Order: sequence, then structure tokens, then C-alpha cells
Amino acid sequence: MFRDFRYAARTLRRSPGFALVAVLTLALGIGANSAIFSVINTLLLRPPAFEHLNRLVVLFETNPQKGWNDVYPSPGNFLDWREQSRSLDYVSGWRNWYYTLSGPEGRAGLPEQIRGVRISPSFFSMLGVRAALGRTFQREEEEPGRDQVVILTDGLWKRRFGADAAIVGEKVLIDSRPASVIGVLPADFYFLQADFDIWMPLTVDQALHDRVEHSINVFARLGPGVSMAQAQAEMEAIARGLEQAHPETNGGFGARIGRIYPTAAVKTMRPALLVLLGAAGFVLLIACANVANLLLARAVSRQREIAIRTAIGATRFRLIRQMLTESVLLAGIGGAAGLLLAHWALRLLVPLIPHISAYRALAPTIDSRVLGFTLAVALSTGVVFGLAPALQATRAEFLRVSASFHRRAAGDFLMVSEIALSIVLLIGAALLLKSFWHLQKIDPGFRPDHLLTMQVWLPKTKYPEASKVAGFYRQVVQRIEALPGVRAASAVNFRPFLGWGDGTLLDIEGHVPQSPSEALQAQYRVVTPGYFRTLGVPLLQGRDLTESDGPTSAGVAVINETMARRFWPNENPIGKHIRPAFRKTQVPWRPDATARWLTIIGVVGDVKEFRLNDPSPPEMYLSYLQSPSSLMFLVVRTASFPATLAATVQSEIRQVDRDQPVSDIRTMDAALSDAVAQPRFNLQLLGVFAALAVILSAVGVYGVTSYAVTQRTREIGIRMALGAEPSDVLGMMARQGLRLILIGVLIGLAAAAGLTRVLSSLLFGVSPTDPAIFAGVTLLLVAIAMLAGYLPARRAARVDPMTALRQE
Repeated sequence: MFRDFRYAARTLRRSPGFALVAVLTLALGIGANSAIFSVINTLLLRPPAFEHLNRLVVLFETNPQKGWNDVYPSPGNFLDWREQSRSLDYVSGWRNWYYTLSGPEGRAGLPEQIRGVRISPSFFSMLGVRAALGRTFQREEEEPGRDQVVILTDGLWKRRFGADAAIVGEKVLIDSRPASVIGVLPADFYFLQADFDIWMPLTVDQALHDRVEHSINVFARLGPGVSMAQAQAEMEAIARGLEQAHPETNGGFGARIGRIYPTAAVKTMRPALLVLLGAAGFVLLIACANVANLLLARAVSRQREIAIRTAIGATRFRLIRQMLTESVLLAGIGGAAGLLLAHWALRLLVPLIPHISAYRALAPTIDSRVLGFTLAVALSTGVVFGLAPALQATRAEFLRVSASFHRRAAGDFLMVSEIALSIVLLIGAALLLKSFWHLQKIDPGFRPDHLLTMQVWLPKTKYPEASKVAGFYRQVVQRIEALPGVRAASAVNFRPFLGWGDGTLLDIEGHVPQSPSEALQAQYRVVTPGYFRTLGVPLLQGRDLTESDGPTSAGVAVINETMARRFWPNENPIGKHIRPAFRKTQVPWRPDATARWLTIIGVVGDVKEFRLNDPSPPEMYLSYLQSPSSLMFLVVRTASFPATLAATVQSEIRQVDRDQPVSDIRTMDAALSDAVAQPRFNLQLLGVFAALAVILSAVGVYGVTSYAVTQRTREIGIRMALGAEPSDVLGMMARQGLRLILIGVLIGLAAAAGLTRVLSSLLFGVSPTDPAIFAGVTLLLVAIAMLAGYLPARRAARVDPMTALRQE
């Protein structure tokens, strides 16, 4: 075997052109597979390094009577679950929040708005995570007064504190309150989102006994030997007991247990990733067909060598082993080059991956599993593209001139296969392109151009009163509107395409629900006057909110067109009354207002708040003076490029409150781009694979046609000596190529009609068997293939008959 490899290496050195083309072709196919497998490995195959991962679960509440599935539990129910459960080792509450971080004095710069999490002290023990510096939480630190401790993430520790280990034990200010830094988390710790910077204990105070507000995540770990079914049965029994003990808040509520891994977002992404892996596999098959064609052509030049080896006693098995050794060596070199291409491609690929909730950073790397995958692909590729040429070249009749037909037949088969695979990939990419085009054409309900947004959150410790919150935003909006280059400014608690929002139950005057499951609900937005003008949302009926709609005046609301149509289908909604089920809350994005009747004063057009292809839900807009929200997004329409005004807008905010930080500064165009990140990711990757497939197929058609011309040089010379015109020869070669192309197209169309149905869940506004796509792709691929075959066919038409016969 060692001698075989040495001989294979010498053979490849003698044919550097062949070796280079083969290695590059294989590198493209193997590199594409390694890159997409790295993404799949990170998201689907590499579980997080948590202890007892198969026992980690997430708990939800359900209420079939209201049509609620998997809602957040109420804090009070979480405490009872933790107290009463015997099948769960740990039950940990979780609530993410926004904070203002500053200090310690002399060690850090301006205050910074960050995102953090309050968790039960047992959380890190449940996961088996230990602090890289210092310690994690202790049980008593969930008690009021003992909860002012904080753990930093590795990213915040390095970014803000310069990786100074002395920060452990010092005090920082969180929302102007001192908190002791007790630890720093490991660099590889990741839980759901990348922007959680600090972790604090979830305080068990009076507010945490609330059972009305469903606002907390609950994670747990099954006890040793406890099955999911046993834990589910226990939780259902606890839920029934709580329903009897608290019928006014727990009526109809049950509990459900689910695995934490993988997350729902990862499960949603899995079909697209598997489709992309399949597409990369098609590219590799086309690359294999190309290299197999190269080997078939090369075998002709090795006829004499193979004949001599056979004559002196080499068995067919020995010859096949030698040729497979050469192909495996080629595949190995191609695999190594493919890994380099994959490493480079991942740098371009990582920014394109949509931001989703996961338990591992979305940064695919070439690890041992990817190396093993690449090695397996390279070895199997070497066998796949090397076996057919080896079997063909070692047949006894291969040495006879009459065997040229069999060699051409093998090349023709490979060419047909390449065309068929290419047309499947091209149709898939074209379907995604048309789907994405339809998605981009959807009207979001507002004008996203020239809009700058940034998030501001006012801590309750500094802004405890609703009047102060409203006063801050009034001053800020007024100052921003007065800036040169600003056309309009306003604020909203949930900007469009934020990725999350909030809703509330409603009472509608004169509307009596027919059943408990007919709960009336609507999304809500807290806005300042002029919000619709800033975004360019049309006012369809009535009037806009104004500064006169204050806390002492009658409650008012503006609703969207969907809400008007759903709740008052054949009536004028202006003047109708609704009552949101708001209550006093500590959640910063919810209105700080009690439930009261609101009069509808206007109807505006629907705005796409989450995804472009989602139907618009019923939505109401509330006055920031009557329903203040501590968390708001400033929305500024500019005359020039929005990002150029970001620093100026921040300066105006500091003029109102010099210690108030902002975060999430971006243009609305960027937010809209993030909203279509998933379909764009699918399109870009499948488009790249389709382009590679077309290029490789065109090269394959060129190679097969060139091979056919070489094999038929004598025949063409005789035809031309007998009077055939160059156009006759050109037509003969073109007809032969067109016949193979059409066979490949027909096979590819049949395969695409079945395979593209797996894309159904990824498409919008286009059928998986769209006839225009099928026809257009067919014409395009036929044209490209004919062009690739035309060049060698033209060379055949220029053959000098005397030269051809003399060479023979």
C-alpha cells in the first residue's frame, strides 16, 4: 500500500494540470460540505456542556379553556412548584431584565445600559456550571436585603473591566444601587442569548408571590431515575391542587414539562439546515462526476501502462487497488484544501447566521467532529469517483479500439448525472429567490428608510413615578425634534421588528364572550404623539394621540385596522370603549397604569411588528402620558443617513439626564434586514451551492465534449475527407451534446418535482412546482450547457482531415 501511494504521488506530479483541476474541484465540493456541517454541528449536534443534560427541563403553564399553550408560569405558582415537587431536584426561576451599570469609581467610564438575568440561586448548580473567578450564588441570597450581589459574564468582565481579577469583591452600581461582584462566569458559558451581561439572584419578595402575571421562566432538573412521564403526572397533580386552592387565578391552568435542548428556535431552523446539507451533498456528487470524467479521459493515455501491467501478471484487483489509491490520494489532498476553504468560508458565513435562542454561541468552528466528517467524506469521495473509472479501465476489452464506445457511454452517463443534479439545485435556489422577492415586496405598513432607533430604559430607582418617566421622554423627544436634519421624532415601547412584544386581555363594551375560550386579546404599543407621522403609518379614521391626552383626561386609544375589522366588523369603531387588563407591575415595558375604560379615537393602518409574512394581530396604541412605560425606543426620521445623527441624539439625551445610557442603536433598515435573516441565509447558501453546481456542470460538459472530440478525431477526419462541411460536423457534435443535456434535464425536472416539496415550509408566495421557475431554469441550464459544449465542438469542426489521418 505504501508503494502504491508513492507511485500515485509520482503519477500526479507528472500530470500537474490534471492534479490541480481535480484537487480544486474536490476542494469546492468537500469544502462546501464541511462548512455547512460545521453550522449543523454547532446548532444541532453539539449539546451544551451542562451536567445531566438529558434531565434538564423547562416548565410551562397551559390553559385549554383560554386557548393558551405553553405560557410563562406565574411567580407564585413557581414558588409552589419548587416547594411541592418531589420528582425535580432543582426548580429555578428566571427573569431577564434591563439595567444601568456604572462604577466602581475610578475604574469604569460612562454608565452603560445592559441586559441581565435574575435567577434562583440554585440555577448554576442545576447546570453544573462553576465560576471561573469567585463563586456563584448561595441559597440565602434570594432573600430581600441579601440579594445585592452580581456575577459578571466573561464578555462584560473583559470589555468593561479589562479582565481585572481584582473586580471580584468590589461594588458596582446597578440602577444606582451598590452590588458586590462575587464571580465571573466561564468564557464558554452561553444560555439562550449572547447579550446577557450580568446575573443576579431572583429575590423572593412579596411581588414574587403574584399569581396573576405570567412573567417568569422556570427551568428544572429531573431527579435520578425519574422519567418525564412521572414528573408530568406530579406537576399535573400539583396544578390541580393549586387550582382548588386559588380558583380565582388558577382556574383552568395546568402544567407541562419539556426538554430544554434543543430550543424551539433551533428546531425551527433544522429543516433549512438539512436542506442545505443535502444541497452541499449534490455539489459534491457533481464534483465527483467531474473528477470521474477526468479519470476516464486520463485512462486513455494509460492504456499502454495498463496493458503492460496486465501482460506481466497484474491481476484486475491489483490494478483497481492502484487506481483507487490514486483517487483516494486525490480526495485526501482535496479534503485538506476543502478544510482550508471551509475555514475561510465560515468567516463569511458566521455573520449571516440568524440570531436565535440557543445554548451555544453561534460561531461554528472546525472541531474534531468536523475533521472526522471531512475525513469520512474525503475517503468515501475517493472511492465514489475512483471506482467506476477503475472498473472501466481494467476491463479486458478496454485495450481494444472498439471499446471507445463504452468509455464514451460512461462519460455520457456522468454528464447526464451532473445536469440532473444541477437542475435540482438551480430550481431550489430559484424558488427561494422568488420567495424572498415576494417577502421583500410585502408592505411593512410604514416607511423604514431614514429611521434611526435606540433603546432607553429608565430604572425605577431613579424614576419611581409615572410623571417623571413621561416627563423624561417628553423632553427628549422635543429636543431631538429641534435638531437640524431631524424631520420627526417619537418613542414607542416596542419598535417594529424587535422580535418580541406584549399583549393583554380585553373587555369590550357590549361584547359578551360566548365561551371561556373566546378570550379577547390584543397587542399594545405605548407611543408618544406623532409616532404614526414619524413612521409614515396612515391614519384611516379619527385622530391621533396628542399631548392633551394626559393622565387626568379621559382614557383614549388608537387601534389598527385588523382590530377594527375583527371586533367591529360592520361598525364604526370610533367612540367604542375597551378596557385592557393592565395592573400595577414592575415589568419595565408594561404600562404603569390600572385597568380603566378607554375610548377609541382613531384607526391606523396595520404595521408588521414581527415578521413580514405574519398576519397582523389586533393592536392598540396607548398614550405615554396615560400609560407610561419605563422602556422605550426612540424613533427618529432624518433627512440624511440616519447613523450620522446617532451621536448627536445621544448627546441630547445626556442633556436631559447625564447618567442615562442608551443601547441597541440601529437603523430601521437594519432591523428590517434582521427580520428576514433566516430566509436570506437559506437563499444565500443555496444560491452559492447552485452557482457552484452550474460552474462544475459547465466544466463537466466541456470536458465530456472535449473527450468525445478527441476520441472521434479520426472519424471526423474521414467525414471531412469525404466532403462533410464544418457546419455538418458542428451540428453532429451539438446534436449529440444536446441529446445528453435534454436527457439530464428531463431526469432533473422529474427529481426536482419531488425533492423541492421539502422546501414548502421555507417558501412564501410560491409553489414548490412553480412552472415559470421550472421553465426558466431549464432554458438557462440548457443555454449554459450548450455554450460549454460549443467550444470543443467548434474545435472539431476545424479538424484538418489530412492531419487527423496522418496522426492515425
